[in-house]
Amino acid sequence: MRDYGVVRVRFWEWAKRKDLSAEERELALYLLTSPHGNSLGCFRLPMAYLCDDLGREIETVSQTVSRLSEIGFLERDESTGWTWIVGYLEHNPIPNRNVGKAVEKQIDAVPPDVPFYGRMVEALRSIAQADDKGISTDFLDSILERYRNRIDRVSIPLYESDSGLKTHTQTQTHEHIHEHNPEVEGVSSEDAPQVLEAFNAWNEAASRHPRWPKAQNLSPVRHRALKARLVEADGGAGFLEVLAKAERSTFIRDEMKGWSLDWFLKAANFIKVREGNYDDPDPGAPNGATRLDGWEAMP
Repeated sequence: MRDYGVVRVRFWEWAKRKDLSAEERELALYLLTSPHGNSLGCFRLPMAYLCDDLGREIETVSQTVSRLSEIGFLERDESTGWTWIVGYLEHNPIPNRNVGKAVEKQIDAVPPDVPFYGRMVEALRSIAQADDKGISTDFLDSILERYRNRIDRVSIPLYESDSGLKTHTQTQTHEHIHEHNPEVEGVSSEDAPQVLEAFNAWNEAASRHPRWPKAQNLSPVRHRALKARLVEADGGAGFLEVLAKAERSTFIRDEMKGWSLDWFLKAANFIKVREGNYDDPDPGAPNGATRLDGWEAMP
């Protein structure tokens, strides 16, 4: 357990600009100074700990966590409790290589199957390239190579068959046979073609927009999320319409941080895109739409 956490004075300016509620400010401060935190800004924090430390009910805390996630302050894997404060190392830079070595051990402790793992390591590498006093870029390169090799063990190249349907082939290692078997964990082969078409549509859209990360694999978690969003959108045509709205949004295309397939497939985020929360403002309207642009101004 650490002894202290640093919060810069401009935190309050950032919180005011983001129009954070008292509960949201309290949670952000708690995460920046949490006794469960570390120098990396990525640590396991079960919901029970959050509720107990803040003295609040789970419903209230969950809503507050979702709000901070929406504005890009954090990413969280609810199933494990692993939480990443997205801009933590910009707020608390690593002072020297000795501390950097300690942070490398903390990186090694993060499970590579948390949804934000790849984005976190890429962000750390950008920081390391800009400041060689902290984490070793060679270390991060080796981490990224291991991670990419891991997700590449199951490849799903999609192609047009003679029948016109998108199909896929799978290359599996012994380690991942269970994880990607379409008959396990509630994944049915009957809905596979439509889910695969939606998955392929995302990657096709990503290929048109350099800032959009392509999805490397179709895990059971993504399969279930895609299936749920297809139901909500009344099928493949509706899903493609929501995806097209995202492509038309200047904010999503050019400004949004944390945009990814996993973000898009979260129920609350998908609804917001579908209902036009990120649409470009009407030029004739007196006031443009206000959008949440994340942590970017929070050092």
